[in-house]
Amino acid sequence: MLKLTAKAKINLGLAITGKREDGYHLLKSVFLEIPLSDTLFLEKSGTKETTLTCTEPDLSCGEDNLCMKAARLMEKHYGLTEGVKMHLVKEIPSQAGLGGGSADAAAVMKGMNTAFSLNAPAEELENLAASLGADVPFFIRGGCALAEGIGEKLTALPVPSGFFLLLARPAAGADTGKIYRLYDGLERKAEPDVEAMIAGIRANDPVAMAKGAVNALEEAAAGLVPEIGRLRSLLEETGPAFVQMTGSGSCVFAVYREKEKALRAEESLPAGFWHKVLAL
Repeated sequence: MLKLTAKAKINLGLAITGKREDGYHLLKSVFLEIPLSDTLFLEKSGTKETTLTCTEPDLSCGEDNLCMKAARLMEKHYGLTEGVKMHLVKEIPSQAGLGGGSADAAAVMKGMNTAFSLNAPAEELENLAASLGADVPFFIRGGCALAEGIGEKLTALPVPSGFFLLLARPAAGADTGKIYRLYDGLERKAEPDVEAMIAGIRANDPVAMAKGAVNALEEAAAGLVPEIGRLRSLLEETGPAFVQMTGSGSCVFAVYREKEKALRAEESLPAGFWHKVLAL
């Protein structure tokens, strides 16, 4: 049995650069893999059957689950006649903008690549993964990357390190489709400077990164989940280098140079918020 780690991500800066005819929004953002992860156990089933079980009772384990879709994609593309048994241990909160489902799908693809000795290169898996969702290709390689297009065009960047994240999520999740529809209805839209974020990442300087720490979707998300705005206000009072929402929400993160400051900020959060401090 294989034990695979499916790490979450945050968006460092997120700009919307346009919209395709099929309705998909074009973006420019930096994806950063973080040390918060789900765990996937995967093994050959010995039969044609593929199954999924999960520690999260509210999560569907049927054909609509991204892990099942990833397994079916691998079976079809590589002509596999034997299925897999999968068990998913969830730690990444859903509807948070942390990419948990996409990370899990990428873990399935990498696990099946190993289990069946397919020897498919990462680039091949990335191209295949794009059909599952715009950010699934990123999780094949992880690290830090500039994402463009609908998220599938990736350019590797240095991985920033030496500081601390405080993640906090309201009880309510954010529905991605609704967020984008609300964003489309805004009269004035934020125009984040993602190039400034990239410059800060190359300098490994959170203060410089702050110049590009704007998420174009945050206003729309806060309109749907008002506690996002409350979280931002609370975290800004704790003296971080910057605060930003990740993805389409509802998780907000703050960046600190000192672990002690991050831990004090975590202690100041009122009850009702999921939270975690991570070292980068």
